This record gives sequence, C-alpha cells and structure tokens, in this order.
Amino acid sequence: MFVKICGLSTAVDVAAAVAAGADALGFVLTESPRRVEPGLVRELVAAVPEEVLTVAVFREEPAAYVRAAVRAAGVRAVQLHGNHPAGAFAELSDLGLPLIRATSAAKAAGADCGDFGEELLLLDAPVPGAGEPWDWAELGARPPAGKWLLAGGL
Repeated sequence: MFVKICGLSTAVDVAAAVAAGADALGFVLTESPRRVEPGLVRELVAAVPEEVLTVAVFREEPAAYVRAAVRAAGVRAVQLHGNHPAGAFAELSDLGLPLIRATSAAKAAGADCGDFGEELLLLDAPVPGAGEPWDWAELGARPPAGKWLLAGGL
C-alpha cells in the first residue's frame, strides 16, 4: 500500500507523517486554506528522508508558475490537479521529476495512468480538499490501468 499525506504545513506534522510511515508527503502550493509558500516547503522537506516522496500540489496554474515554485520548494515530485491538459505535463517533463495527474474518479473513468505522460494517477473526490466521501462506483466497470491511488474523503 502506498500512503500519501497531503496538506502538511508544519515541521511537527511532517515529522509525524514520516514517523507513521508515509510514502509521500504533499504540500499545497495552490489556492487553498492549506496553502504554504515554496520557501516554507523547502525548510520542511529538508528533514524528510530520501525514501519519502515530497510532492508539490498545484491546481490549474500555468507551467511557468509551477516550474518556479517547484524549484523554490525543492520537492521531488509534482502533482497537477484539475483541468490541466496533457500539454501541461509535457511542458513540465524537463523538470526530471515524477508527475502526478490528479482528477476526479468520474473524469478518469476509462482513463489509464500515463495518458497525459504522468507516472501516477490520483483519483480524488469531486470537491478536492473538502474531506467529503465520494462514491467509488464512479470508477465505473473498468478502473484505470497502471499506477493509481485513491484520495479525498477516505
């Protein structure tokens, strides 16, 4: 099982997530009540062991903003949430970091990991970050192929 804890913003929370065995830590760099600035993320990820993936989370920002924020934050992966087109993933491939495509399960029905060039597909609730459970039946008869994980309101 792969576990990603998202929305971290303090050293205490980061240490607790690492101690609990999280495989990945998410830092929200998009409009959200859990938003953190790239400089703070850089400080927080400095103490994270190499085997724990650190992820900058964005929602519909332009590639230039994502690129600058990722470099300033010093994370090891990028998650694009929302309506990013496949071209956005192609634009960021030169970062040399794993790319994660996050979308709602309903929008991903029939999709596969890698369709946009991403290395991981994250299926989230229709309202990301709301903590509301969602109907897993939205995945339809065929869940995505490849590497994917569930998020939101679990």
